[in-house]
Amino acid sequence: MAIRKRAARGVNEEEQRLKNRAVESDDNNPSTTNKINENGKSSSSSKSSTDDLSLSSLIPAIIICTLVSVASYVSCESINLAEDIIVATIRTFVQLSLLAALLSPLFRFVENHHQNASKAAGGNVLSRYSAPIMVLAYVLCFMLPLAAYEASSRSKLTLRPTISNGSSNNNNNTVFLIVITALFTSVSTMAIVAIFLIIKPTPRYSPRHVIPLCGMLFNNSLSSISLALDILFTELQSKHRESIELMISFGANVWTATRTSFRSVLFSSMKPQINSMNVIGLVAIPGMLTGQVLGGSSPTHAARYQIMIMCLIMGAVFLSVSITVELVIWNAFDDRGALRDDWIMDNDSLRVSQLISSLWAISVFSQGGAGRQVSIDEMKALATPELIAVELSVEQAEATKQQPDDDASPLFGVDINGSYAMGSRSMAASFTIPANGTIAILRGESGIGKSTLLKTIAMLNTGFTPSSNSTMSLIGKDRESFHPTEWRKQVLYMPQNGASKLQGTPKSFLDFIASSHHIKHTSKASVLESLTTRTTQYMEEWNVASPLSKLSQPWMQLSGGESQRILLAIAMSTEPTVLLLDEPTSALDLQAKLAVERSLKAIAENGCAIVLVTHDEEQMNRLGTMWLSLGVL
Repeated sequence: MAIRKRAARGVNEEEQRLKNRAVESDDNNPSTTNKINENGKSSSSSKSSTDDLSLSSLIPAIIICTLVSVASYVSCESINLAEDIIVATIRTFVQLSLLAALLSPLFRFVENHHQNASKAAGGNVLSRYSAPIMVLAYVLCFMLPLAAYEASSRSKLTLRPTISNGSSNNNNNTVFLIVITALFTSVSTMAIVAIFLIIKPTPRYSPRHVIPLCGMLFNNSLSSISLALDILFTELQSKHRESIELMISFGANVWTATRTSFRSVLFSSMKPQINSMNVIGLVAIPGMLTGQVLGGSSPTHAARYQIMIMCLIMGAVFLSVSITVELVIWNAFDDRGALRDDWIMDNDSLRVSQLISSLWAISVFSQGGAGRQVSIDEMKALATPELIAVELSVEQAEATKQQPDDDASPLFGVDINGSYAMGSRSMAASFTIPANGTIAILRGESGIGKSTLLKTIAMLNTGFTPSSNSTMSLIGKDRESFHPTEWRKQVLYMPQNGASKLQGTPKSFLDFIASSHHIKHTSKASVLESLTTRTTQYMEEWNVASPLSKLSQPWMQLSGGESQRILLAIAMSTEPTVLLLDEPTSALDLQAKLAVERSLKAIAENGCAIVLVTHDEEQMNRLGTMWLSLGVL
């Protein structure tokens, strides 16, 4: 009897050792959680059966949210916050319940399909692939469009492109299409890595793995994309618009001019994910790890899954944000490479959480009275402002009227007409500048359109829509024969106080110009050296102390007069054929102005045509050999 008891005890101890070894094996091998037991249930379900929550057990959690809404109403004395909390609680309960009701039959169908497929071969193609098709359809046709719509609707601003003739094409889906492309590329890439290289579930299309994994990737990616869009549109519309336009006017292409903004947006949108990974496991315990532990998984097993998820999220966020930002940038510029900040508009798209409320409101208001309808004629009358015509007149300056040079060949010609200021004004400008040292003074009242004309000539965006018969020529060649960036290198526009918008130092700006201007058979280093030499020579002529030292100082640390002279020196050192200057000496005293004027006269005599805007009457008389006057007809 004693021998029989000892034998039974030995068998029990051996069975316990085998069970412990199996549990350790499960913890070290994530793929074991994907196997289906004999009863058709996952191995983890038996562990978590004792932890299942009934609907009645959720009542305390719902009571907490109700108490919070009451407390917020009492403390804030506002019903809005309390209503938001109640609505959010109800939506959470309903939406997650519907999700569970939708996914449960899908999970059962796929598991049964896999079991039946492993027992019986053959059958038609549709029946064999119905399960993976259903899983992919749920991810690509339901989750992906909703995530893309939510990401594109969260940003305060959005992008509205225009067609080639400048009119709106009423297409507000540009950002949505960009985001859905970025999400599909990033999430599918990370999901393939996870499913086929890391988790390796059986079957590979297991909805228990594919759907939750894609859901986490979509959610984190759309949050980062919406943050990136907000920052990017702010950069393009206001914060860095002028610095981008300045770099473009110096001959940069779109990619080069927007690199600073691209890096800034990428850094800002990636930072929340980086911060989350820095504190995970120390300050924060993520929801997936908590859910797995509560569901019966060991902490080791749950932690390994969480490590995988965080790394995949990092990859998905980087890919989705990079693709989105790059595509939005390219769509924010027209085919001439000009930044169209007028294509950036307020985003009035409803978020997913607002759709149900809006549909209810529409049904209510459609049943009630809508008041007096505004007629089409009234709308046109309100939308169509009175047209103001602006025309350019040309005359020879008094100092040169007695010395006409009829034999001088035209160096630069402009003959444009069109509308601007959202169609409220029309402009007609026609003039030629001969290659005889001409300095044309562009004058007119403030706000008449002088800067608009100069930027239009430089092919920068001004909202000016030229007519089909508008033409410009340079050294006998039509504008159409030049690539837009090459045209801007030859016809260089320098805005008023442009240096105040630049980041970095004059030295880094020279390096950027050297990258844009060097051509085949010439090295960037030689171009940079030549640009730096000419720039410092002008600075010395204009009494800028310690020129080389000033080039290494940040723009923001330079005085207004110093930064204005340095930027003008850089512009002149690029040796353009035409120089368009908008108040280039507004921050200078008389002595500094006279020094700059001597240099401008010298480059004009060497073949550079200059069009200059100034409100200084004495400077007009000192420099002008031609008067271009803008006025209202």
